[in-house]
Amino acid sequence: MTEALLRYEEEAVNTTSSARIYSSLKADILEYLAFSMYKSGNLGKAIDLTTELVSLVPDHPRATGNVDHYERLLTEQKGEDGGITDQV
Repeated sequence: MTEALLRYEEEAVNTTSSARIYSSLKADILEYLAFSMYKSGNLGKAIDLTTELVSLVPDHPRATGNVDHYERLLTEQKGEDGGITDQV
């Protein structure tokens, strides 16, 4: 999905096609990439990607809830001293 995002960005720069088609495609890529980051345990990157998705598609049906969910999980992983605990 990272490769798809890079290729999307290269293509978007090199073409004059409809911006709406490209923003829809980017939204799909960001959603899948954020979910894969979440599943691999990279909550910070999942939050960043999902936040970018929300800025691109403010009324996305799942993105805002996902940001809240990822932030809650990240907070739960942190110990009282701000470090990551052994619990997941």
